[in-house]
Amino acid sequence: MDEKRDNCFVPVVVVDDHPILAEGIRLLIQEERDLGVVGSARDAVSAMEVVERLRPRLAIVDISLKRGVSGIELIKMFKEKYPTLLVLVLSMHEERHIVERAFKAGADGYILKDEVSEAIVKAIRSVLSGIRYLSPDLVVGLHASGARGCWGDYLSDRELEVFALIGQGRETREIAESLFISVKTVETYRQRLKEKLGITSNTELIRNAVQRFQE
Repeated sequence: MDEKRDNCFVPVVVVDDHPILAEGIRLLIQEERDLGVVGSARDAVSAMEVVERLRPRLAIVDISLKRGVSGIELIKMFKEKYPTLLVLVLSMHEERHIVERAFKAGADGYILKDEVSEAIVKAIRSVLSGIRYLSPDLVVGLHASGARGCWGDYLSDRELEVFALIGQGRETREIAESLFISVKTVETYRQRLKEKLGITSNTELIRNAVQRFQE
């Protein structure tokens, strides 16, 4: 039997649709005697199944999942069904409104992807000890932008989700299928986005979305 699997062992699940990054996180965590990745998933549906089956203490969630619902929505789903599950967000986004939405959804920590190799274990231990973790660079950035309005502040969670999928190159029908909504509903969200962002054409909407969300 694995020595790590005792009463002090903390099981972790990784939800990320980038296999190389997910494997890198697993290897970093496996170096810790009391931590271990017991499962992984690439989308929200499989993530819910994995958590239900393995009942981890902590889930590391990529906020920009490309299949199904977004990381933000997945956090809400986790917290509703598994209120004691800790969630550490993994993200490339430094924008204040995205960070705030993640914590509002129930996240217990937020780490930037470019800091994973140096800080993932520190972030995990912070969250496990009951202390909210936020990447150091974000602390400075959020403080600097706190008094200023941000374009994302005016969008609902669903509008932001649709905007992100547009930025990832998804067509209207693909977005509808991914979010389990109608094509007409997606078109309504696109129109709302243009109105709120002061954009007049679909081409400009796509260009703006790509600039903000393409990885």
